[in-house]
Amino acid sequence: MWASLFGGQPAAGANPATPAEGDAGQQISSFFNGIGTNVNSFFAGVANPDEKKADNEAASVGNAIGSWFKDVGAEVSGAWAKATTPTPDQDKEQFAYVKHFGEYPPSCLKPVPKKYIEQDLKNELFEDEWEAFQELKTKEITAGFSDRFLMACLFARKLDVARTEEMLAKNKAWREENGYTDLPTWEALNRKMLEEGKFALKIPGCRGKNGEGIIYVKMGAMVPADHEDFTESCVRWTVWNGMHGGLFESIDYFRNGIMMVADLKDMGWHNVDFTVQKRIGSALLDNFPMRTCKILIINPPWILNAFLSGMSLFIKKKVMERIYVLEKPEDLATHIEKESLLTEYGGELEYTVNDWFVFLQEQEAALGNKKSDSSSSSV
Repeated sequence: MWASLFGGQPAAGANPATPAEGDAGQQISSFFNGIGTNVNSFFAGVANPDEKKADNEAASVGNAIGSWFKDVGAEVSGAWAKATTPTPDQDKEQFAYVKHFGEYPPSCLKPVPKKYIEQDLKNELFEDEWEAFQELKTKEITAGFSDRFLMACLFARKLDVARTEEMLAKNKAWREENGYTDLPTWEALNRKMLEEGKFALKIPGCRGKNGEGIIYVKMGAMVPADHEDFTESCVRWTVWNGMHGGLFESIDYFRNGIMMVADLKDMGWHNVDFTVQKRIGSALLDNFPMRTCKILIINPPWILNAFLSGMSLFIKKKVMERIYVLEKPEDLATHIEKESLLTEYGGELEYTVNDWFVFLQEQEAALGNKKSDSSSSSV
């Protein structure tokens, strides 16, 4: 009986495909459709006018179950159809409204993987960007913010000075309301959480093929219950990185936006805590220069659709629309140069959370107790 229900035979009219030939989404969709068809067929034989009422009720329940599986198959098929990932060339067209997207001024040194090359801010900018920055600096709201943070905010608001002023005002208000008037120090961060979990990694100087910054996330390695005060620790990291640690980058990192690689291998509900997403969702991220241009999902789990539905409650629609599912991890090489791609995904780069922490400690040591472009006691 159970073999007939869950044998995973393709539904009528489906086009069976081998893993080497078929699209992964179509295979999953056909699997669920097949279960739905088999469940419906099995319980159709249960209904009999001459039998007891309980049998007919069982048939009705069975048909409902079969229809549910078929609906899941349809949703998977539709989601996969919408998940066709744009190529780097198509990204250029999509982000054509971003001035100088993927470009570098002649005076700017290009980023190098694993390194932060400190430069004069003016040399990193095009003339129109520098003019917008000079205009922003005349505004009273900019007092207390570093130049690099101000420029990052300008990029987040497409060089619109008035909108950047609003963003800075909201940043100050949010920090005052949430106890972050002073930035967290490096010593105050829960580094053990990342050292043990290894679920997030930012590699300085690494770029996508259009110059996007890259952040790697492994949701299957993140277990909120394993870490004390997990949600607030994540918020503290977000604030520190958004206003200080993340500025150890060439300024093109903020011009071109961030590409997130989300590896969901082995992810289950024990890896999900929506209080984190709610706490650092749009209400927080709108106040920091973290412009997401693309989220590439690899190794999608069975809970993907439900997880994304929950995320959509806290994350802006335009960000949700930039989430794409890759058929296999090796497809990342289409979007990221091999020198910036981790070896486990077919690239040439070896880098760990411990390497990242050493880099940050070196930058902190270089700053010492001096006020720098990237930090001050009041930001």
